[in-house]
Amino acid sequence: MADSRQRSAIAVALTGVGYAAIAIAGLGFVSLATDRDVLGGEGLGQAPGAVGFAASLLAVLGASWSAVRGRPSYGAGALAAPAAVVAYVVGMWITAALTGQDALAALSVAGEFIVSWFGMVIAIAAALAGMIAVALVRTSASPPRWWWERDDD
Repeated sequence: MADSRQRSAIAVALTGVGYAAIAIAGLGFVSLATDRDVLGGEGLGQAPGAVGFAASLLAVLGASWSAVRGRPSYGAGALAAPAAVVAYVVGMWITAALTGQDALAALSVAGEFIVSWFGMVIAIAAALAGMIAVALVRTSASPPRWWWERDDD
């Protein structure tokens, strides 16, 4: 049982790193291609985006952990996508409101984010991460070995 928990924890940790890498690269490419900022609100600053991304990472980790516990399911892994988008928007909006930004302007930016390519990038990266966590746990592969290391006697 401990081996299964350890394997699940490693899979979730790896997919967290993978999600962050894919999402950051994807957001950068979309920003470059569309010549737009990820969060387009004027005077919003960088804190809402950073907190929103951190919240989405925590949501992906939580959804992935939930998906790999017990009987791992790809459908449960895909639920990381809506969790990440909602967490990003909520984290961004709360941070904007706490830093003194106009709450309605922040809500407008959140709505724009959800229907933009940036929201799609977060959703796709999270879905991939969740399903990869499940794949890492469900696979029965063993580490590669040299021919002389095998017990084929």
